[in-house]
Amino acid sequence: MKDRIRRTAAVLGAGALLSTAGVQQITAQAAHAAPYTNYIHNDSATGGRLGIIINRNSTANYDALLPDVQNTYDYFNLRTVAGWYTGPGYCSRQWRKDFPNSPFYRQWPNLGPGRHLIGSTTTYIVSTYPAQDSNCANDT
Repeated sequence: MKDRIRRTAAVLGAGALLSTAGVQQITAQAAHAAPYTNYIHNDSATGGRLGIIINRNSTANYDALLPDVQNTYDYFNLRTVAGWYTGPGYCSRQWRKDFPNSPFYRQWPNLGPGRHLIGSTTTYIVSTYPAQDSNCANDT
């Protein structure tokens, strides 16, 4: 009888551990599931990092570096961002989405070096490339 109670307690204990792990996983997913208002995806043709502006009032060129093929929501868990920074000698192409369920569309013109601030509800895919001319018109 005592062995049966011990086995039952062990099974219940393992179940409690699994339940705790399950709750922790759900809690972690819920923390990340907070809705975002916008994000920026780095789709750089150069394979480089993109300067991300988190605080639009910052005097720095950018606040964080986003690796290629990442977005600010998944990589930094940011609900909103203020823009991106394109470095000297580079230009950026951008695709924009104005509403959560709307498609991305190509936004013109391509942008040169500097800080590029965005609205709090506009999402962007940004691709940087080496500048071929001073106004970033040639993006081949």
